[in-house]
Amino acid sequence: MIRDWKSSDNVAIAELEKKCFSYPWNYDMVCETQVQNNFCGVVAVIGEKVVGYAGAIFAMDIADIALVAVDPEFRRQKIAESAVKALIDKLIEKEIEKIFLEVRVSNLPARSLYKKVGFQEIGIRKNYYEDAEDAIVMALVVGSEN
Repeated sequence: MIRDWKSSDNVAIAELEKKCFSYPWNYDMVCETQVQNNFCGVVAVIGEKVVGYAGAIFAMDIADIALVAVDPEFRRQKIAESAVKALIDKLIEKEIEKIFLEVRVSNLPARSLYKKVGFQEIGIRKNYYEDAEDAIVMALVVGSEN
């Protein structure tokens, strides 16, 4: 089930960050972002357990997807795809017209997912990540220009 991201989900999300990433967002970073008026997020839940999430920061008619992850034990079940699609729908409701994200060059499964839901690769950010890996910049036009 996909539902809105609540403050009560932040502990589980911070734990998933540690499980999924070499350079995770910590609990304070997750909380500080989630409480902002310009944040929109969804979580994937199985039973009572948060198994995935997607979150974006937006301003005016532009959003940047900042957080997407799925617990390794629950991958390859279309959870990330469902969460990203639900997040896009929520951003459209907020009258967002363009959505951007950065993804590691080496993260082929994520790049494939984003292309599947309509994102296009538009550029590269050199040495973007903490370990100096490049990021692919991707964009999706969903508003009036689409």
